[in-house]
Amino acid sequence: MPVVVVKKIIRIQREFLWGGVKGGRKINWVSWKEVCRPRSQGGLGVRDVWKANLSLLIKWRWRLLEKGNALWKEVLKAKYGSSSIQKVHWIGSELPSRASLWWKDLCGLDVQENGSWFARNLSRRLGNGNSTRFWLDVWFGNLSLGERFPRLFSISLQKDAMVSNFWVEKEGVWGWEFDWRRRLFAWEDELLRELREVLPPLAFTGM
Repeated sequence: MPVVVVKKIIRIQREFLWGGVKGGRKINWVSWKEVCRPRSQGGLGVRDVWKANLSLLIKWRWRLLEKGNALWKEVLKAKYGSSSIQKVHWIGSELPSRASLWWKDLCGLDVQENGSWFARNLSRRLGNGNSTRFWLDVWFGNLSLGERFPRLFSISLQKDAMVSNFWVEKEGVWGWEFDWRRRLFAWEDELLRELREVLPPLAFTGM
């Protein structure tokens, strides 16, 4: 919902509640935030339009992550790319100039000073690792590996690669393998050793 529409709806609500008989305005004895609180918390239970709009956007983001090939998903894939349907957070994603207002609002969920709150409040089931990005998604712990190891992420050739791309078989043994754009310095080798120590051993093979 466009910001201008949200503000107009709130203005109508406020005028209805605090407007005078002849069009004048009454004194606002409490803040609008208090008015929107549930009655059980001392408010009037008036719906907060901002929060209602936010909850609907979150619902759509969740539906994008659910399994299934609904027609509306196929349309979005064709317009914005298939990767946009799989991502939990869209920080750093390029916003097409032809994007609709609705799509821009969905992307706006991640525009926060401390990162993608939507992604931080979701937990992922790794499965076969084909839909979870190794560096960018939070698939174990509380931070993405790109945030925990920013130096290694900066020199990786696999920034958008999935977990399954890193878990490979060599001579019958499965393990973590990485591609770098140059040879690592000694202190970067230490970071890589630390990364290998925190990575969980995966049970799936033959993906």
